[in-house]
Amino acid sequence: MTGAVPSDAEKGDYSFSIKANYSGETFSLPLTVTVKIESPQLTITSKYPSQTVSLGETTTYPIIITNPGAKQLVNLSADGVPNGWTVAFKTSAGVQINSILVSADSSEELSVEVTPSLDADNSAYEITVLAESDYTAGEIVLDANIGGSYSLRMSVSSLYFETNAGTTTTDVITLTNNGYSTLNNLEIEITAPSDDWNVTVSPIRVTTLEADSKTTFTLTITPPDDASPQDYLIYVTATSNEVETDQQSIRVTINTESSYSIYGIVLLLAGIGIFVLIYKKLKRK
Repeated sequence: MTGAVPSDAEKGDYSFSIKANYSGETFSLPLTVTVKIESPQLTITSKYPSQTVSLGETTTYPIIITNPGAKQLVNLSADGVPNGWTVAFKTSAGVQINSILVSADSSEELSVEVTPSLDADNSAYEITVLAESDYTAGEIVLDANIGGSYSLRMSVSSLYFETNAGTTTTDVITLTNNGYSTLNNLEIEITAPSDDWNVTVSPIRVTTLEADSKTTFTLTITPPDDASPQDYLIYVTATSNEVETDQQSIRVTINTESSYSIYGIVLLLAGIGIFVLIYKKLKRK
């Protein structure tokens, strides 16, 4: 006698009997079959097992759980999750789950959502995703490489000046850390119109700037005494060990001092002329 157990049979004891007829009599033989489910290993695969993640932002890893054995309830968990990080399992419909019933000889597609903490170091992390049932288990290692967590914004209080040759002017540059991590060794790089321009910045360097914080630099601009009356451009860029800003230009217009001198001389001569005329008229009287 031979028989087969269905692939979706639950484990446990099953009772039945075998009947036989002999010489007009019926004989019955009770039998008990114990089903023990021994399922092949679960497998977990991902199309993108290694990704670059940003601090405080959720990254999704698609995974497929394949069950080559009997129908079973699979529990989901994550091992090696860094402090402050969160890991969530979701269905294709966006429902967050902790377990899933996987039919025999079938697969289920899920999403693993990983959210790093805001203070995570700039390095690579490994998170092990576990799928376990009463009969078997499977796992996959997901790589999370921290990146895209640095952001620096530069604002200049004035982008245009009118001044005279040899006259010193100041400007204020504000740097804001818009990222999630500390920035280190912040400086302002300056490109002056020529070497004879004296353009300096104070302080020379800011050692650290925490996330969501600001710092200021004072830019001092002194054109040369013989600077021609025209427009000049000064270029500034904010840099740090981690990130830098786009280049910004400051326009400086040198006034024509000679025109003011001529006006002054004309007014002076006119005044002297009027004084002489008045003096002569008074003298005649």
